[in-house]
Amino acid sequence: MNIQWINTKHKIVIPIIVLIGIIIRGYIFPYEVPFSVDALDIFTYALKTSQTFSMPEGFALSNNGWPLFISLFFSIFNTGSFFELVHLQRILSIIFSILTVIPIYYLASKLFNKSLALVAISLFIFDFRLIIDSVQGGNMPIFIFLTTLGLCLFFKTQKMI
Repeated sequence: MNIQWINTKHKIVIPIIVLIGIIIRGYIFPYEVPFSVDALDIFTYALKTSQTFSMPEGFALSNNGWPLFISLFFSIFNTGSFFELVHLQRILSIIFSILTVIPIYYLASKLFNKSLALVAISLFIFDFRLIIDSVQGGNMPIFIFLTTLGLCLFFKTQKMI
C-alpha cells in the first residue's frame, strides 16, 4: 500500500488522535438506552429486513441504504438480543465516523500543509455533533464517509488504469 502522502511523525499522531476519539465515543456510549426518533426507524427497518430477507413495505424512510447495510450485519450476528443489535448498529456508526479520518486527512493534506491536515482531522474527530450522531447510530457518519471518499477519488491525480 502506497501512503507517501503521510509523514512519518504523522503516522504516530494520527493513530493517537483516532484512539482518543474512540475513547471519547466509548465513554459516552449509552449502554442501556434504546434508540430515539430516526435511529429507531432505521433499526426497525433493518431488523425487519434481516428477519424477512426482503425489503419491508409501509415504511416512510427517505432512504434505505444505511438500514439495508445494517441488516446484513443483523443477519450475520443474529443473536436475538435487542440491546446487542442496538449496540451493533451504534458500533457500525462509530466505525464509519472513525474511518472518515483517512479521507479527510488526504483531502486536507492536498489542500493545506500536513500540520493543518492534522488540525482538520482533530476538529472532525472531536466534533461533538458527530460524536453524538455516531453514538446514536444514525446515518450521518456513513454519509460523511462516502462523501469525503468520493471527493478523494475525484481529486486523485493517479491514473487507475
